[in-house]
Amino acid sequence: MKHLIIICLSLFTIHQISAQDQTIETEKKNLDISHSFGVNVKSIIGITDFGFFVSDPTPFAFNYNLNVNKVGFRASFGGEFRNSKNDSDDQIVRENKTRQANYRLGIHYKVLQRKKFNVKLGLDGVRNNNYYYYSTQQPGSTEVTYENYLTQTGFGPSIQLEYEINDFISISTESWYYISYISQENKRNENGQEYIETSNGWQSDLYQPSLLYLNIRF
Repeated sequence: MKHLIIICLSLFTIHQISAQDQTIETEKKNLDISHSFGVNVKSIIGITDFGFFVSDPTPFAFNYNLNVNKVGFRASFGGEFRNSKNDSDDQIVRENKTRQANYRLGIHYKVLQRKKFNVKLGLDGVRNNNYYYYSTQQPGSTEVTYENYLTQTGFGPSIQLEYEINDFISISTESWYYISYISQENKRNENGQEYIETSNGWQSDLYQPSLLYLNIRF
């Protein structure tokens, strides 16, 4: 009798383990995992707005998405690095420098899917670091320089509209409303004297859907 009980318990344990393995395998098969990498065509080639909205330059040139069924995670990046220096006809020397880096992390959920058209709602966190330098010098005078440092940290909801051209290529646009805390410092140096102004505060931004991402899915 004792041996029979042991055999029954062993068979029951094996059955439970087998059932759990089948459940795990089924869940794995039901997972729809995909990746996509998007390029903001507007920021890359400098095309104009679509004509419906007028917005500031788009801060995110590249967008990566990890999608698991209807839930997605994304990371975006954009920036600007520019130097220019020129001598005008009036012999005034002007120099400009721009350094800008924009980051974004977010999560989104697919709320609507109709054939090739998708609508996603999300929540993002953003960080922007900007530096701007400008100098001017007239003949026979000292150089005057201006510097601006700006950091912006915020969060807010977003909505994404996507159209699937085929299984590997899609196009998308989006809109967001971010609330950010901004810290800014302005420096002016003239005749050896430096003047500094600082400001801090909250700001809200509504970005209308005028960008266009070309996405490759894999």
